[in-house]
Amino acid sequence: MSPEGKNRSATSVRHDRYAFMRHTNADLMLAEQHIAEGEQHVARQEGIVTDLKLHGADTKVAEELLAEFQATLEMHREDRDRIAKHLYQGT
Repeated sequence: MSPEGKNRSATSVRHDRYAFMRHTNADLMLAEQHIAEGEQHVARQEGIVTDLKLHGADTKVAEELLAEFQATLEMHREDRDRIAKHLYQGT
């Protein structure tokens, strides 16, 4: 792999992968479903972190997982926005 390839972020690779695709309303609906599920995961994990704190337990792993869920949720939102842009602006 070239040095340039190593410096590319996962987001830019994801955008490149989708650059040639034609999106449909079904794609947008699926993205919305992913967001709803991701929001549920985040809320559930926030509850777990809160419960662990209330019981004086170590929260490090639970907080790391929460951060992963939050990052994944943000990627789903970016995907939804990109799909919507392509559908409604034709770009």
